[in-house]
Amino acid sequence: MKLEGKQLVDDTTDWISGFNPYCGTTIHFLDTPTPAQLTHAGRARHIDRIKAEVGQLSLRLDQAYFGTPHVASRVARSDRFEAFCVIEKLGIHPHVHMAWFDSVRSQRMRGWLEKRLRLACILETFNRGSQPLEPGDRALVDSIRKRGGGFEPTAVADWQAKGWSVFSHSIDGPRWVRYMLKELKTDRDFSDQMFFLSDLHSPQQRTKATRYFSIDPHTGARLLDLDAKLVPKR
Repeated sequence: MKLEGKQLVDDTTDWISGFNPYCGTTIHFLDTPTPAQLTHAGRARHIDRIKAEVGQLSLRLDQAYFGTPHVASRVARSDRFEAFCVIEKLGIHPHVHMAWFDSVRSQRMRGWLEKRLRLACILETFNRGSQPLEPGDRALVDSIRKRGGGFEPTAVADWQAKGWSVFSHSIDGPRWVRYMLKELKTDRDFSDQMFFLSDLHSPQQRTKATRYFSIDPHTGARLLDLDAKLVPKR
């Protein structure tokens, strides 16, 4: 049975909302598609390029958060930042909406402080433009910095150099997810424009539990022991 229109948006909203997303991000690439990108083959390549860009941003985020370039080998897939992503307005002004969430396993294992630190990390590194942080988000970022945490805004990307606009904000409830999915109401197949960050992980991405880390009691940060040799789990 093919779901259409409002029913498709409703069902997909319920599905994604079930992951309990905690942060929303929009990345505007601020470029105008070329005629070649509007062809069928060009559109597919354009989508692949956007996914590759988002995949690199995801990698840089994990590298900044865990303090290591060796994310694929040292950090478990379930510990990496995860989000559901939707590419919109591909033929006019391409942009990506993201709903950040934790895996079920991660939700059970992470403490309240670590969850706040992850949100603050996104708020600091995925923001560039004239729109200020919302008051509650600003207070969270300031609180984490006072505890000795915090991340440089350019840790993930030099947004100004790229010429992109990006804005993040905390979310609660299904409203943001429903907004992300508004183009699902179109008649065409939209599946190639929806993806999870984990879909973009390297084939060599570690799946076993992260080894050699401690949790900073002041900031909630997970600290990898980069001097410890990784030993295969028996």
